[in-house]
Amino acid sequence: MIMYNARQVSVILDVDVQTVRKWAREKKLKATIRSKKEGYVITRLDLEEFVSSNPTYYQRFKKWTMFEFMTRANNYLLSHPELLAQQIEKTKAIVNERAAQRIEEEL
Repeated sequence: MIMYNARQVSVILDVDVQTVRKWAREKKLKATIRSKKEGYVITRLDLEEFVSSNPTYYQRFKKWTMFEFMTRANNYLLSHPELLAQQIEKTKAIVNERAAQRIEEEL
């Protein structure tokens, strides 16, 4: 289960950390306090539920999840050079094919 602290949620949603803590205190955002040191902890599912009813924050969360996905995908490819080489070759083939299509269209 993916969990975030209040500071991480504030970065994801581009709000002040105090705002996240306020939402948690007011029960607008479901959160638990693990300890005084850790503070509020929010599960990914609870964060998704919160943003689904808030269009502004939903867009920010969507951007963050796309960034997170791309980062993980890039890290995976970088740690598997053979897959990275295959992906580069596929991309080259697609680019060459599209370039050939454009040349044909221009003729």
